[in-house]
Amino acid sequence: MLGAALLAAAAATAAADAPCSAPCALLQATLSSVTCDTASYPFSWGNDICEGILPACVVRPANASEVAAVVKTARAQNASLSYRSGGHSYTCNSIKEHSIHLDLRSLDAVRQQRSKHYNGTELVFGSGNIMRSLIDALQPGQTIVHGQCPTVGAGGLFLHGGYHTTLTLDYGRGNDTVTWMEVPCRRPP
Repeated sequence: MLGAALLAAAAATAAADAPCSAPCALLQATLSSVTCDTASYPFSWGNDICEGILPACVVRPANASEVAAVVKTARAQNASLSYRSGGHSYTCNSIKEHSIHLDLRSLDAVRQQRSKHYNGTELVFGSGNIMRSLIDALQPGQTIVHGQCPTVGAGGLFLHGGYHTTLTLDYGRGNDTVTWMEVPCRRPP
């Protein structure tokens, strides 16, 4: 038993000293939210088949500028990029082995405001939300097109269309209701 504890402690020390790949090291020099110890990162996928798919590093950006910096670095370094919005993935589409992984769960602000685009209100939210957070932000009598599972990430749902078996028949797909979005990206030279 003592040998197993020593082995676990040695593994934890080795993981803490995990070297960063060159693109990840560049990001780590400028952003505080980069970790190269992906084996112990709390992914919390909600799907066991995703466990063990490990990126080179994980970046948990605090704002759109940090997202843009990661995209720019990945492109400049020809590095693979993966992202997770707020929820889970049934098929592990949101994670790639050896990628720079953007964990967007910190971008989880949500508020309701009077719409500038039509008569009524709209939700303004970060892509790190799960759909349950958006549903909870609505006033009584309001609805939003969402998937069948409330723990799906909002960013992923709207990126992939936002289909719901019955709501889509009445209101269209979720992305049909998007009035604007901010997309951080690297501008070409």
